[in-house]
Amino acid sequence: MRRSVFVVVLCALFLFTGVISLGYAEVTDILSLEGSATADPPKIVFITSATATTGNASDIAYSGTLLSSTVTLDNGANSKTILSVTLKNNSPFAYKFNGLTYDAADYDNTGIKATLTGISKGTELLAGASTTATITFSYANGVVANKTLHSLLDISFVLSSEYVAVDNSLARFEQILNEPDTLQGLYEAMDTTNGRPNNSYIGNVAGSSNADSTALNNLFTVDGENVLKLEVGGKTVNVTAIIKNENIIGDDQNEMTIYMTGSEITGSLFRPGSIQVFAAVYRKNAEGKWAMIGQLYEGRANSNNYNGGWGSHNSFNTDTWESYYEYHGIAAGASIETVIAAAP
Repeated sequence: MRRSVFVVVLCALFLFTGVISLGYAEVTDILSLEGSATADPPKIVFITSATATTGNASDIAYSGTLLSSTVTLDNGANSKTILSVTLKNNSPFAYKFNGLTYDAADYDNTGIKATLTGISKGTELLAGASTTATITFSYANGVVANKTLHSLLDISFVLSSEYVAVDNSLARFEQILNEPDTLQGLYEAMDTTNGRPNNSYIGNVAGSSNADSTALNNLFTVDGENVLKLEVGGKTVNVTAIIKNENIIGDDQNEMTIYMTGSEITGSLFRPGSIQVFAAVYRKNAEGKWAMIGQLYEGRANSNNYNGGWGSHNSFNTDTWESYYEYHGIAAGASIETVIAAAP
């Protein structure tokens, strides 16, 4: 049995016509995208169709990247049911496939396994592109009893710009913030140089002190590997970064922001360059844990001296950061403060 009623309402996005059949007789399931749409589809990766090509499947429904179904296998260890699922990236960003996942409470028969083929972890879906994957339901370890499975699966995608960072840089940054020893080490590293506003930043960019670079790189080294990396243009690159302890939201609680670039930093005193810089903002949540607000944001910032003053332009000026894209309904060119204020 399913743990709870799972309803995803798409009324704000789609007008349904006719009568839509409900889920597994005892529960109301996700509404599939049927009928004639009278509004623009969502600016995300979402399932556009799901059909059974082999075997017995019913109650197929989908919303976003969530797919629910009831499958019934026949007697025999080789019995299987196959669904063909088409997904579309309707956003202006590239996304990468991150895995087929489910919650145990929404998967009521572990004697049947679900396997996805056609796309593999890390497969990129460009803006506007579609792809088709195959989900095969079959018996696990030769089980041939308890033949019916009700499941809710997530064909998970993440922004390409986040893909490596989520697994490496940002995951480590969150660990640093939430472990007392490493957080203290970060604060101490920020406090090594006089003259910074509130001793509030540290970086490993050119122009920073050896102490700054060493401290930051040590914090991001796990099992001998520096995980301060991003994926830019399909390649994994080492990152130059600045972390700032700053008041973005404007209350009595400061945020920690990590600004990262894999670009070559160029510019001069009179003509500062503008380079690609990613930004992620963290603050303490209601449970007292540091957590990201929104997502990893892609933008640009002017090159500058590390401390923001006159001199060489071998770093970047975080105060000039502005977004590349529309985020949370805010047009491109917005400051990080404006983007975060609009984040859900």
